[in-house]
Amino acid sequence: MKLKALFNEYKVRIIFLTVFVFLTVVFPYTQKKYYMADTVSHFEDAYLWPILLWVWIGLSVIGIIYALVKIRPFAEALKGILSAVITCAFIFFITRGFFLGVALLVNRAIVTPVQQERYSVYFDSERRGKPDYLHLRHVKTGELVHDGLLPERIYYTGLRSGDTIPVTFRKGLLGIVLPPVAK
Repeated sequence: MKLKALFNEYKVRIIFLTVFVFLTVVFPYTQKKYYMADTVSHFEDAYLWPILLWVWIGLSVIGIIYALVKIRPFAEALKGILSAVITCAFIFFITRGFFLGVALLVNRAIVTPVQQERYSVYFDSERRGKPDYLHLRHVKTGELVHDGLLPERIYYTGLRSGDTIPVTFRKGLLGIVLPPVAK
């Protein structure tokens, strides 16, 4: 009975926290499954962080100007500005996962094949023929692929060490590269 009363009293907060955790933790994780890890980290570093940072700076500047104009005693304005900047920074860092999830979801809305890359195939010597032990090296750059999603998507039983295979990548609406469709 006490548990029911407790739930009724804090029902709105519990629902809010549940939705908030879903949107900031679960939702971005489910969207990242559709992408290679290095692609997501590149998108975050090159595009998402700068955009969110400039939005945060813009909102902070607007808040500072508003506080300086509306609040007369400078000490009071300074306290308000400091608390607003700290609150905005806290919200910014907590919700960045949500914005990443939304960007990744929007990116998958319209997909086009755009680039074809060639990879050399190598297997671990003792465990041939299993997708878990497939290694890929980009032919042009010589870089090894450290993401498990790409080998999983392109593996088929006829592959042998030393084969060179073409892989067609798709690009989404926001320009984020998606892994190829599984064969």
